[in-house]
Amino acid sequence: MSRLKGGGKRIVSSLVALFLIAASGGALWYGRSYLEKHDPFLSQDKVASAPSSADAGPNGSVATAPSKTVEAPAATPAPHELPVELNQVPRSVSDAGSIHLLYVTAPGTDASMGLSSRLYVTREAPNAVSARLTTEVGKDMTTSFNEAFSYVQKQPRGWEKDYSLRLSFEDKFTPKDGGSAGTGFTIAMLAAIEDVSLAPDVAVTGDLTIDGEVQPVGAVVEKIGGAIDAKCTVTLVPQRNSRDVEDFVLLKGTSPLWETQIFSIASVDEALSLARKDRPAKIQEAIARFSKLRARLPAVVTPNYLRSPIVQSELKEVLALAPNHLSASALSRAAEDKLPKELSLSKSVDEIVSTCYLFVQDVVNPPKDPPPSSSKEQHKGITVYPEREFGEAMRKLNTLSPILDRRSIELKVACVAYAGATRAILSDKVDYSGYRNPDQWRALINRERGYQKDLAENYDDARSKLMLALRKLGTDGVLMSEILKK
Repeated sequence: MSRLKGGGKRIVSSLVALFLIAASGGALWYGRSYLEKHDPFLSQDKVASAPSSADAGPNGSVATAPSKTVEAPAATPAPHELPVELNQVPRSVSDAGSIHLLYVTAPGTDASMGLSSRLYVTREAPNAVSARLTTEVGKDMTTSFNEAFSYVQKQPRGWEKDYSLRLSFEDKFTPKDGGSAGTGFTIAMLAAIEDVSLAPDVAVTGDLTIDGEVQPVGAVVEKIGGAIDAKCTVTLVPQRNSRDVEDFVLLKGTSPLWETQIFSIASVDEALSLARKDRPAKIQEAIARFSKLRARLPAVVTPNYLRSPIVQSELKEVLALAPNHLSASALSRAAEDKLPKELSLSKSVDEIVSTCYLFVQDVVNPPKDPPPSSSKEQHKGITVYPEREFGEAMRKLNTLSPILDRRSIELKVACVAYAGATRAILSDKVDYSGYRNPDQWRALINRERGYQKDLAENYDDARSKLMLALRKLGTDGVLMSEILKK
């Protein structure tokens, strides 16, 4: 093209343009034909609007027939526009809410660990079983569920003909047991029956009587820690466990109390009023004021902030609205230096036993078929490092000593002596190197016999003193079993 003159170039450009226009027109014609062939609405409209030769007039003109309107099929209404009778068909399964239940692991060298697991309640089609717990739990927790359902059955009936209730834990694999879940089970079932919306960030612990009274439980300090770890903003504990919040401050400090608002509960009705979304006006205002005060403080609230007049004034306002707000009460008393200086007796005993549990478990929780006295088979829970475990237990006891109840000191001394005797037996290893002739072997055997006899005597003496200390405190029976199983 570079050899063409100016006129030739213009001719070639015009031809190219005409070719492109023709190609575009052909594409449009083909697309129109394809749509008319495959779209029934376009083909019907074309047939209806096209004039025929039969419509020709006498003068050869064609009379145009009036256009025929084709109605499109009615559109399917949106779900929210369905007829009322279709929109109100009840579901066979519907979620009724959830709440956190608190429990603890078995005690050990590092003491108990508080855990939280969300409990879901679901309405299902009615069946022979009005309410069932589908997650596998221990014997004591099963008893708590049965007692909670017995209380629910005392309420106005009639809901069983409409639906049944299914309860299940979010965490299905961690072992769960203990008699402290009765209040939580009851709240969940009542909320489903009464169509009450539960706040999703509420944790609860507490046993229950058939009359709906909330009973005290053990390991509340650990359970509060479990609620904080689960980011629960409201925690409900039995009224008779209010002293445990002060124990919590002695062990953990005041800072964690800002992370969850702890309330005491005396009855199921009071617990439900605190667990629901539409709480009473004063309770709602108290929670809002405490949350607003917390938002104004730094991430880690040191005790110095408690002495601020503004903080003290706000805490008193919260207590005026909700006298059972244990977090505000403990923080206010801590600022005024009015908290106890020692743990409660039950918590002191709990801490001592939990710390030394690997060494004293055969006394506080004896097996059904105990092995012979001073036998190493009694202490299978201890690893091959008894010195390390003994040292860890002693370090923790030394830390706890300044805040232990004075009445528990005898138990602490007895536990230390028994743990030491147990460690001596487990650490007894004879070095046979360097012995060559029969006289040396006989001397070694005689010395070992005397040493083993002394170890057995010390062990039996320490065991007797420990059992005596437990009896003096009245914790060798029901109370001790309650401390260990909560």
